[in-house]
Amino acid sequence: MIIEILLLIIGIAAVLIIPGYFFSGLFFKKLGFLERACIGFGLSVFLLAAVNLFLYALGFMLSKGGITASGIWVSVIVLSFVFMLLSKYL
Repeated sequence: MIIEILLLIIGIAAVLIIPGYFFSGLFFKKLGFLERACIGFGLSVFLLAAVNLFLYALGFMLSKGGITASGIWVSVIVLSFVFMLLSKYL
């Protein structure tokens, strides 16, 4: 029960905060952690929706019948990693 709750919290943070947090680091370098986390929430929702719809439109997610959890996780990991590298080195 406790492990499932921890996995839920980590999953929510991974999907709804981390991609936008790193993306906000590209443009808002002087903001604190809390401000970037709040901005990151909105940016994550927008970015993940836009990227997954873009991939669906290109046909990358049609092999299994549409947008799947694995496709969303791959886009979350790739977006987070790319934005982390860009915000660190730019």
